[in-house]
Amino acid sequence: LMASLWLSAGYPQEKLSSHRLRAWADFCLVHRDQLVSVLLFVQLIAGIAAASLDALFPFSSSREAAQFITEHHLEDLPIVGHRDDAASSLSGCLGRPIYYPASRRWGTFVIWNQERKEDLAPERLLQQAEELSRQRRQDALLLLNNELPVAVSGPVLLQKFTGSLCPDENYYLYLVSPPGGGRGSASPQGPGQPGANEEVCR
Repeated sequence: LMASLWLSAGYPQEKLSSHRLRAWADFCLVHRDQLVSVLLFVQLIAGIAAASLDALFPFSSSREAAQFITEHHLEDLPIVGHRDDAASSLSGCLGRPIYYPASRRWGTFVIWNQERKEDLAPERLLQQAEELSRQRRQDALLLLNNELPVAVSGPVLLQKFTGSLCPDENYYLYLVSPPGGGRGSASPQGPGQPGANEEVCR
């Protein structure tokens, strides 16, 4: 509407066939300055509201989650992140790849291809996290953007990170132990990356 009002000043008027359209065009022409002022005022209020929300609340909880992981010395544990489009923010904050069960790969960003499965059952997510933990012989972190159902037992909820402006980037961080409770040292190949002879979770 703003662009139309602005462009109308440089073009000659044409008579419209529709009475309603003609009446609306005449109204806009007569009250053009007032309409522009109202639209600009509405945009000003919306901008102030958006800036206030951005100052009071984080857009994403990824920075808070990364800080928690670092402060509690969990950064060397392998991380399984789902959904991948939300978990990739944490990968950027930590500066390391994480495992995406949706596409069965390690990475720092999302690949939007047909192999990617966005909806995975909680049991399937836990199965892949436990398998990764077993392969590494150490605990693993499971990062989700929704809470696991009560019926799913095994993982320990370490912390919730909620209150972000983007609902998809509220996080729930779980600790998953290897089946049988066996734990080992951190993987010598480096945090968050599969070893040379290590099978990726399938």
